[in-house]
Amino acid sequence: MVEECTYERIPQDQVAPILDNVIEFRTSYDQYEKPDDVNSLMRLFPSVHLRDGYVLDYEIVHEGEAITRIRPFARSAEGEELLLVDDTQPPELEGHSDQDVETLYQYLDYER
Repeated sequence: MVEECTYERIPQDQVAPILDNVIEFRTSYDQYEKPDDVNSLMRLFPSVHLRDGYVLDYEIVHEGEAITRIRPFARSAEGEELLLVDDTQPPELEGHSDQDVETLYQYLDYER
């Protein structure tokens, strides 16, 4: 059974320039350093904004040699770190970034 989509679709004429910008960003991705990479990428989406005074950052989580996930967080622009994730998450969520992302969404503003 197919579920009905409850999201409003973005018109193609608005999405095409964003896609072009993302593709262009990906070709020059190696010129960016962490965390400028994620902040520059987010600026490509004109209707999404981070709260004033914050920047996005992330931590790459390793288990041995393998990267298991990327843990996003926001911090003040002055450099004081503010993790958006409660490290006391229940064991069943350990290793999953869904909670990280849901918490991060609280620091983003969206235009219609």
